[in-house]
Amino acid sequence: MGATSFENEYRGPLDMKEAYREVKDQALYDHGHSGYSGTIAETPGVIIDPATPLPVDIDVAEKRAQFWEREDGGQPTPQKWEAAWAVPLKPIPDFVRDTKGYWPDPDRSQPGWLFYGLASC
Repeated sequence: MGATSFENEYRGPLDMKEAYREVKDQALYDHGHSGYSGTIAETPGVIIDPATPLPVDIDVAEKRAQFWEREDGGQPTPQKWEAAWAVPLKPIPDFVRDTKGYWPDPDRSQPGWLFYGLASC
């Protein structure tokens, strides 16, 4: 079996572990409990990304989540069968939700978390 990367954004009042639990439960609901889904549901827990312990903008967090894929990064990286990594996100005060009838975007006017890592598939 292989592995694939995932990124999940959470926005709201929950702390890191509660937000992780909510995102993981949603992935289990969406993709089932059979394993090898390639989602955050396959991770055993969550840790804070040591390179970004303070809240950052979503663009910075997404770059960090993609940076680890490079071999020359020199930073520790998430691994398959290990905990998801979390980056705290700053709120965007002037964010306006525009769903246009599709899936709603996360409410980025609130603080949140970006969870990322590798999952078995």
